[in-house]
Amino acid sequence: GVSAPYSGAVDGNIVVAGGCNFPTVPAAMGGEKKFYDTIYALNPSTDTQWRAIGNMTHASAYGVGLSVGDGMVLIGGTDGRQSLANAVALTIDKTGKAKQTPLPPLPLGLDNMAGAYGGGYIYVAGGQNNGTATNKAFRLKYPGGNKWESLPDFPGNTRLQPVATVQSGAVGPIFYLIGGYNQTATNNDGVAFDPLSSTWKTIAPITDGNKPVALVGATCVNSGASYIVCLGGTDKEIF
Repeated sequence: GVSAPYSGAVDGNIVVAGGCNFPTVPAAMGGEKKFYDTIYALNPSTDTQWRAIGNMTHASAYGVGLSVGDGMVLIGGTDGRQSLANAVALTIDKTGKAKQTPLPPLPLGLDNMAGAYGGGYIYVAGGQNNGTATNKAFRLKYPGGNKWESLPDFPGNTRLQPVATVQSGAVGPIFYLIGGYNQTATNNDGVAFDPLSSTWKTIAPITDGNKPVALVGATCVNSGASYIVCLGGTDKEIF
């Protein structure tokens, strides 16, 4: 098992790539984290087991993996030594092997950020650059973009391991960045970027009706035209 891999869907296949773990000595006992580069695929309609279909350009984890219609993209992450800026588009060829096409690199290396695809753009935001948390956000026109566009910094706290999605707004798509944590607190709210006005706003706090809910190391998916369903993550009290 691995933590923080890149995942997405390609031509009916679930794809999981990279990730990291402590294969011998546990983290609590001072073990060394190992990073992986293997790309696995599973067609849930036809396969009875996962297939190794290739290797990433870097053994890495804690980046962003996104389904983008014609395949998936793998963005940033860390190899355990530095934050990575590279981005690639991944498809599966007729022989069942992974084909990787370089995309423009991020303006700076990022890991532990979140990303989403919608409205003709790939968005990434939050995370950290070589251990320093940022309020940075970027987007790349996809397909066809040749350079990442720097967006205004998002307001409020920095956000490590948030979730993100693009969902419909009143007059167009909105990029949402929700949850995450920083060195002093967890964030039980989110921010939303409106591409039409190029501005951010803070969205309502996340609660279960009684107490704040942390979304750290979680994921989210859209439901219909107005809902965002958030899944999993770490237990705030333990974390």
